Amino acid sequence: MDSNIKDELLRHVYDNSFTFDGELNDIPFDEPLIEMGLLDSSGMIALLLFIERKWNIEISVEDLTVGKIGSVNQIAEFIEYKLSKN
Repeated sequence: MDSNIKDELLRHVYDNSFTFDGELNDIPFDEPLIEMGLLDSSGMIALLLFIERKWNIEISVEDLTVGKIGSVNQIAEFIEYKLSKN
């Protein structure tokens, strides 16, 4: 898995989380971001827009599942999958 994708995701989540008071390295890769309280619904929308713009991919309604868009690892895998289809 591309560590640059994970790094960019972590930085975005860290910079846009109003409730997280830890360090960047404290964000776990395998925990759902919403369930952890790192992002709320508007934060998730901002993350999806960031992903679409940064990696020039389209995210459909069908893509919006916790299994695809939940944790940093899941999101990174999703981005890599979408990039491989382009």
